[in-house]
Amino acid sequence: MSPNSQSAYLENDMALSAIKNSPHRIHSMSLIHQKLYNSENISTINMPNYIKELVEYLRESFSLEQRIHFDVKIDPLELDVAHAVPLGLILNEAITNSI
Repeated sequence: MSPNSQSAYLENDMALSAIKNSPHRIHSMSLIHQKLYNSENISTINMPNYIKELVEYLRESFSLEQRIHFDVKIDPLELDVAHAVPLGLILNEAITNSI
């Protein structure tokens, strides 16, 4: 059952919101793993690159075009997957809630 068909059966706003945002959370985690497997260093994630790609993905997902300007300034930072995944999910929630 797809998230859209599941949402037709839900009346609870919080549950509906969770279903609608789940593809963004999944993409957030898969992007981390994609970065990990495509890098020369398979133990850490380059967070500035990851965060910029996450922001661009969310911009495109919400069809924002130029209506919202994202000013992304990130110091160089490498994190292992155990830290990158939770941070990615937190950023996903914060950016999505801001949008």
